[in-house]
Amino acid sequence: MNEKQNLVDDEKLIDFQVFIDILFRRKNLILFSSSLIFSILTINTLNSFFRKPVYQGSFSILIEDPIDTATARSTSIEERLAANNTTSELPTLIEYLKSQHVLSPVAKELGTSSRYLKNNLTIILAGKKPYVASGILQVSLKGSNKIKTQIALERLGKRFIVAAKEQRQIRLRSGLDFLDSEYPVIDKKTKLLKNRIENFRKKYNIVDPFLEAKNSEEEKNKLGFDIQTLKLNNIKLNNIKNDILTEKIEVGGFKQAFTELGINLTGFDQELLDEFKKLQREFAMAKTKYKKDSMVVKNISQRIDNLYPEIKKQQITSIDLAIESNEMQIDMNQSRLKDIKKDFQLKPALISDYEVMQRELNLSLENLNSLVNAKENFQLQIAQKSLPWRIIEDPVVGAFPISPNISNDSFRNLLLAFFSSIFLALLKEFTERGFTSEKQLELVSNQFGIPMLGAIPYVKDIQNTKLSININQDSNSENNNKTANQFICSESFRNIATSIRFLNINAKLTNKVVITSTKPSEGKTTITSLIATTFADLGNKVLLIDSDMRRPSIHKFFDVDNINGLSNLITDSTLKCEDVLINSSVPNLDIITAGIIPPDPVYLLSSNRMKEICKNIDLLNYDYVVFDAPPSETLADAKVLAKFCDLSLFIVTLNKVQKDSAKKVISQFLDLSEGKTGIILNYLKENYSFLNNYSYSYKYNYNSDIYKYYRKDSNNELEESLDKEKVNINMKKINKKIKIIFKKFSSWLDF
Repeated sequence: MNEKQNLVDDEKLIDFQVFIDILFRRKNLILFSSSLIFSILTINTLNSFFRKPVYQGSFSILIEDPIDTATARSTSIEERLAANNTTSELPTLIEYLKSQHVLSPVAKELGTSSRYLKNNLTIILAGKKPYVASGILQVSLKGSNKIKTQIALERLGKRFIVAAKEQRQIRLRSGLDFLDSEYPVIDKKTKLLKNRIENFRKKYNIVDPFLEAKNSEEEKNKLGFDIQTLKLNNIKLNNIKNDILTEKIEVGGFKQAFTELGINLTGFDQELLDEFKKLQREFAMAKTKYKKDSMVVKNISQRIDNLYPEIKKQQITSIDLAIESNEMQIDMNQSRLKDIKKDFQLKPALISDYEVMQRELNLSLENLNSLVNAKENFQLQIAQKSLPWRIIEDPVVGAFPISPNISNDSFRNLLLAFFSSIFLALLKEFTERGFTSEKQLELVSNQFGIPMLGAIPYVKDIQNTKLSININQDSNSENNNKTANQFICSESFRNIATSIRFLNINAKLTNKVVITSTKPSEGKTTITSLIATTFADLGNKVLLIDSDMRRPSIHKFFDVDNINGLSNLITDSTLKCEDVLINSSVPNLDIITAGIIPPDPVYLLSSNRMKEICKNIDLLNYDYVVFDAPPSETLADAKVLAKFCDLSLFIVTLNKVQKDSAKKVISQFLDLSEGKTGIILNYLKENYSFLNNYSYSYKYNYNSDIYKYYRKDSNNELEESLDKEKVNINMKKINKKIKIIFKKFSSWLDF
């Protein structure tokens, strides 16, 4: 299933071989359309060459001084507005030179219209990338007369220089007027902004809100740091106090701790400490000179003991005073910090207002200065009368027409005709949803790996050839045209029968074949009946079964009764195949009609009774059993029958069935069928060839000459009839012949 589905999907992809096949299949259409288009285009080219030649001339004009490159390009916005140069200058200049204002005087002198000049005038920058000269314009003009084109170019060059001078003066003066009108407005606005800032400073007693905000922020940060430092010092002082009380710190350590905290001792405290240290030194020296129990040592020790409590008391008092001082300083700093924060809350609004006013003032001052500079610049330019514009390449018109160019246009016409015809062929191919040629069907058969067994050519009144397709019938049956149709039918069906026999379906004595189509009205029943008749004519014992129990037609084709048939045989187990068999008027051909129309044919065909019937049919020693099944696009009857059959045949009608529908049905049958599968092509409409009178394509070219070869025993009756028709030709037959030729031509084009 996957492999077969891939075959269907692969055709949807872009395949170069498929593209080549389309081109070959549509080669007649491509050949004719490309020849027709090329002929029309070539005739038009030659007509233009002799009657409407186009000459072209050109000159170059310098619009910018190539030496003076010191001129500032970065002008202010005011100057650009005044000069009306807010857009790209070169495109504007080119459009101005091609405007009616500039071209009208020249057009009036030449006796033509300014629109005609504009349509034939081209102005571009001189040079080629990357060497494009932005200061040089190349002016080209096309015309049908060489002399008039030369005169027009000369006058255009003079007119461009005059127009440039006029426009320059107009632009400068209008720009200066614009600047003069704008100066009072901007000056007034600047003064108003200055007054607003001055009033703002007086109102809030602020010179620069940004500077004051910065100072306040610095002071706030400093106060915060001081508060943290004082709190930390108090913690350290309390720790020192505890150490003194617990005698963990010596007298000398108290002074060092106070020094580290940045606290100076009072003079009284310092004297006690100095005295205490002096006694300690004397005590240490006395201990080296005297005994421990000497009076000198005892006196010094007594004095130290008397002095230590006093020093300790004074130290505790000093620490308490230091802590109290720090707390007072913390309160003062916090109060100041609170005032700063409260005052800072008003600063953002003031700063924002001041910033807006200052920005507006700076912008206004900048605009005012630019305006003054622009006025001075414009006044200088107005005073300068010279203009760098001048012709640097004189007007010259080519000696030969530029259009049409026979060689180039012929090649272009050939390509255009060729690709247009290919486009037309592809458009025709992809807008046709159905099969239009044998090659298209052959491509599908190759993709699925199933054979094309033959083609049924279009035969007029094929219904009237029902049982008379044998070539060896009496020559006096009706007329020769009908006999020719019968011959063509006979040979095409004999070809199909031969193809089926060469398939070597299997080694069984009985070969069961189911014939179906994609949709109704494809000629399936007629073809099935004629295939069965052909097998019988070839000496095979054939059973034709009408398994289309929805719309049975076999009994109508052979003009027999449909009282008991396949549906009766399936539903009534007492019936045997022999009970419903009908001997047709064709030797070796028996028929089983569809019988009474049942409510559910698929149910009957898939029943065990149907399997039993197929086995019983094998015992009847038929060479071929042919089932006429309903169309398979929406019905499952043929798919059920395919399981019982050795061969499934598909009738595919040109210009009738859609490709996608046919491929989908064939793919489903390949999955369900246990036997082989084949395709039969049917020409439901007449197929004409532009080169032959009769051509039924796909290797089956049956024409009147072949028929004459097989009809030598008719004593040249057909030839005399044809000669008589040529002698008795009239206007109606001429009209008919014209229509036939037109149809042949359309068929040859495959359009």
